[in-house]
Amino acid sequence: AWARSAAQEAIAHLEAGLAIVEKMSDPAARRMTELRLQSALGVVYFAAVSYAAPQAEAAFQRALALCEHIDDLTAKVPVLYGMGAFQTMKGDARAGHQAFERLRAESEAAGEPRLQLYAQSVLAWSHYNLGEHDRGIAAAERALRLYETGALAGGPRLSAADPRIISECFRAAALWALGH
Repeated sequence: AWARSAAQEAIAHLEAGLAIVEKMSDPAARRMTELRLQSALGVVYFAAVSYAAPQAEAAFQRALALCEHIDDLTAKVPVLYGMGAFQTMKGDARAGHQAFERLRAESEAAGEPRLQLYAQSVLAWSHYNLGEHDRGIAAAERALRLYETGALAGGPRLSAADPRIISECFRAAALWALGH
């Protein structure tokens, strides 16, 4: 449903899945399945309502709590990305930045270039929002180097926005703010 942009239908399916997941007997499988469903639900609410939708916050908060019991970075990344985007869009740029920094640290520790690309692109945005233009430019340039090496290939997109476009936009805005 989500692939067809049928947001309300996707929400219904995800919520039905969450009702069923409670019946799973294996606790580890139940946590991982719920984490993936909550994360997907948060993303759909971003598109269906807004990036500051309380339903998105609830989904990402629950997913973040589940992340504390899971070591799978590929499952954590969309949650950290979503939580940072939610917090930033609701006006708490510092809290959003903390989520993006955690995303950066975990993706670097795992040595995952694709995830590092996403982390650097949102850090370009985040540093810009905090008025840290030089740091934003540096993050954007790191993202662009990763993009040019093909780091985006090899996995699902974490956002509707292309990380190169995010990086280029906030790099340009930061350079302009610095008088270039």
